[in-house]
Amino acid sequence: MLRQAVPVAGPELVLQLEEMQVAASAQSAISASGLIVESYARYYGHDPESLVRESRSRRAMIDGWMKNWVGLQTQKHAHHGV
Repeated sequence: MLRQAVPVAGPELVLQLEEMQVAASAQSAISASGLIVESYARYYGHDPESLVRESRSRRAMIDGWMKNWVGLQTQKHAHHGV
C-alpha cells in the first residue's frame, strides 16, 4: 500500500490506498478474529455459532463489495479501451 517515499525538502511519505488490498486485509482480520472467538468459545464450553455467524456476515458484505468493485473496474476499462 505504501508505494513510495518521495523526499521533497524533507522526507514525505505518499500513501496510495488500493481498495482491493484494504478489503483483503479486512477479510483476513475478520477471519482471524472469527477463528479466535470460535476457539475460545469451544475451549470454554460455549456454542460459538452466533458469533461466527456475525463474522461470516461481515465477510459476505465485503465479498459483495469486492465483486461489485471488480465489475465496475472491468466496465470502466472496457469502456475506455484499456
